[in-house]
Amino acid sequence: MMNDKNANWEYGSKSTELRALEFGEFSTFFRDVHGVDPFPWQERLASRVLEHNDWPSDINLPTGTGKTAVLDIAIFAMAVNPAVSPRRIVFVVDRRIVVDQVYKRAEVIRDRIKSGHTETLRKVGNQLSKLCPTEDLGVVALRGGIPIDNEWARRPDQPWVMVSTVDQYGSRLLFRGYGVSQRMRPVYAGLAGNDCLVILDEVHLSIPFLETLRRADNWETDLTPRRFKVVQMSATQTDDTVNSFKLTSEDISHCDELNRRVSASKKARLQIVKNVDEIPLKIKNLIQLIRKTDSHVSCVGVILNRVRTARETYRLLSESGNTAHLVTGRMRPLDRVGVVNSVMSTANPERIRNDDNSDFEIVVATQAIEVGADVDFDALITECAAFDSLQQRFGRLDRRGKLSSLGRPSNVWILGIKSIIMSKSPDPIYGEALRSTWQELKTLQDESGLIEVGWQTSQKKLVKSVYTTPDAAPVLLKTYMDALVQTLPEPIVQPTIEWFLHGMKHQQSEPEVSLVWRWDNSQNGLAAVPPRRAEFMQIPISAVKQWLNDRQEIDFSDTARTFIGTRKLEISSNNAHENFNKCVRWLSSRGTNGTI
Repeated sequence: MMNDKNANWEYGSKSTELRALEFGEFSTFFRDVHGVDPFPWQERLASRVLEHNDWPSDINLPTGTGKTAVLDIAIFAMAVNPAVSPRRIVFVVDRRIVVDQVYKRAEVIRDRIKSGHTETLRKVGNQLSKLCPTEDLGVVALRGGIPIDNEWARRPDQPWVMVSTVDQYGSRLLFRGYGVSQRMRPVYAGLAGNDCLVILDEVHLSIPFLETLRRADNWETDLTPRRFKVVQMSATQTDDTVNSFKLTSEDISHCDELNRRVSASKKARLQIVKNVDEIPLKIKNLIQLIRKTDSHVSCVGVILNRVRTARETYRLLSESGNTAHLVTGRMRPLDRVGVVNSVMSTANPERIRNDDNSDFEIVVATQAIEVGADVDFDALITECAAFDSLQQRFGRLDRRGKLSSLGRPSNVWILGIKSIIMSKSPDPIYGEALRSTWQELKTLQDESGLIEVGWQTSQKKLVKSVYTTPDAAPVLLKTYMDALVQTLPEPIVQPTIEWFLHGMKHQQSEPEVSLVWRWDNSQNGLAAVPPRRAEFMQIPISAVKQWLNDRQEIDFSDTARTFIGTRKLEISSNNAHENFNKCVRWLSSRGTNGTI
């Protein structure tokens, strides 16, 4: 531990002599940043990390218990013991919405430290400034749809919190950084593969990348100490590991707030729907039932498996006079910001509820919102999915346990599509797990047909077939690395890095194209204001073909991986959609464009 008793903190015109930063001040630091005391598990993990420099390989905690606080612990550990703590904290999650939320939390921590309005915050700032006297703690978001800030690669000695998607961080780690020049690829790979604490959140979404990280963790170097640590984190892991960090009975019994959250009762009902096309009408009828019978419900979440179903449900509910919001991963970043802000306001866990339905609103979403998003619904309608996906969706319901504490268990309706759960063919999205989940849920029904789906149910040992079968990454052989480290020029034969990020089945996923629509699509207009990432809507190429040829829309979900690369769009007929008189193919990588 750094022990500089004569340390000074200078901010503006202030200069105050400070005592050394101590292990036991984490609770004070957390309270100074967030205005509340940390949960017992957060203090316990901080104590483990600070006293023994020992991060668990696996953090397995239920939703709503504050897992993102690992950022606070990591930053505080860097300040207390910079000699052994990694210089870069990399928070990786395979959902863009979650990236944005974690980034905002990191900004809050940075700004509170910079303000130095308490002695503990000044001491943390003083310790971090010793690492890089000319720069403060940096915070950066790395995800598609926004301009990428590469400032973090300018100073290797500067402490950083990097919040990233799997694609952005993983591609840099493997010497193929998306958007990075060939000359700079080794620099980014060196920084991404050394002096990093990598926190892989919602790990059930990223099993192939976890395997790649574990193999990267075994890379050896004789040059410098790597200080490279991987921590996996999720609420839906089914296998126990030796070094797993979990809630204890003492954590729950010694904290009323935590106990209220994990003990919240949630009652589910199974509902059969004949086919996918009947889902919107079924949901409309359930919404009417909720409004008539549950006056305390002000925000209902509707989570569906397919984008088209979500959009048609949103349209029907809006046309019926309901206030509804639509959130999917197939939105332009330009639109997503406003929609997500509205949803976060509507489903804010700290909102004040009325008992007269006067502020009744509905959030219709796909898988894009089922993990990580800090939204809180009073009731939930969900299409049946694999059990691990349902666990995440249940985690958006009564997130703070307020309704349950008032004797009002929150209600869930799980819709089973008869044509899917009775089919002998696997579901295109969840495979055999969807049908197994439905059968398992039926066995959990009580005499009245209700199923308790709170955290206690999630702790039960269920058959493995109800969980999504994860994909696997290929072994990261030395021959693969010998090819990847060659960046200028690249070797003619080299491995596909998408396999190491998303699994070997990734290449089988359908290519996607980006659509941009404008009133002025003239050559002069496009030349003056070229298409920007914020305007791009990424769509599977088959769906685009169907739409442009004015045919029936193809179903697709938000679980499909984004295809990396450029593909030519071929249209089989000249019957472009009637709302457009011209379609332009823009080849940004070549700096040219042409008319189709």
